Amino acid sequence: MPLGWALIVVQFGYLALRLAERWPAGRVLAGLTLLGLSLPPWYEEFAAPARAWYYPARGWMLSHTPVWIILTYGGCIFSIAVLALEGYQPRAWGRAVVSGMLAGAAFMFFGVCGYAWLGQG
Repeated sequence: MPLGWALIVVQFGYLALRLAERWPAGRVLAGLTLLGLSLPPWYEEFAAPARAWYYPARGWMLSHTPVWIILTYGGCIFSIAVLALEGYQPRAWGRAVVSGMLAGAAFMFFGVCGYAWLGQG
């Protein structure tokens, strides 16, 4: 899972930087956040029948996916895009490390808040 998230950070961070060359930052953030909100149900639809993992049916669900998971993914992708746009500077390794630490903290924040808000069932 950590390798999977590392790949997601690189993909969405790069995508944010490239899209920002053509679109305003607000449109980039909105587009990537909406994409992030659409990914979890797609993953979960494959995982449940494959018996890879599942979530017990409690709280708000969209098919096999708890709504708090969907909101957590959206928040994580939003934080990746914001930190890529604000934190990227060529050859500035210190900024990259700080942005990575802030992204990790944002992932925890969105996961904990999403679960506390909607995951209790």
